[in-house]
Amino acid sequence: MRRNYIASLLLVSIMAMMLAACGGSNSGSKYGSTSTSAPSAATSNTLQAAAPVAKPQFIMFSTVWCDVCKAMRPMVGQLKTQFGNRVDFQEINREDPANAAIVARYGVNVQPIFVFLDGNGNLVGKIIGGTDKASLTAILNRLAY
Repeated sequence: MRRNYIASLLLVSIMAMMLAACGGSNSGSKYGSTSTSAPSAATSNTLQAAAPVAKPQFIMFSTVWCDVCKAMRPMVGQLKTQFGNRVDFQEINREDPANAAIVARYGVNVQPIFVFLDGNGNLVGKIIGGTDKASLTAILNRLAY
């Protein structure tokens, strides 16, 4: 019985360390070949996400230092190449204070989180954590009709 208790404590400690490892830098990047922009540029993009837009939107909330986010960026870049003419792709640094309003609006408290908005800015989907290309593609196909 005591061994199970110790093993449970150890498991909880490891999980807490893993969660803590996924949240803490203040810089962000854009998908694909676009360059990293200053937080003020990212802020102007994030404010557009709340207003009606012509195209549906794909938003990835992330941090630069998050390993899962780093692993997802190449795949999201491929999706941007495939859907970029029909869907607006954005990456938002969830820890940048300038992005606090949009982070709060979509309840972002970990990363990565993928948010999907229709052409009117309505939330139509949300994926928390790393995922596969097929799941993202399925949502983008429905979103981009």
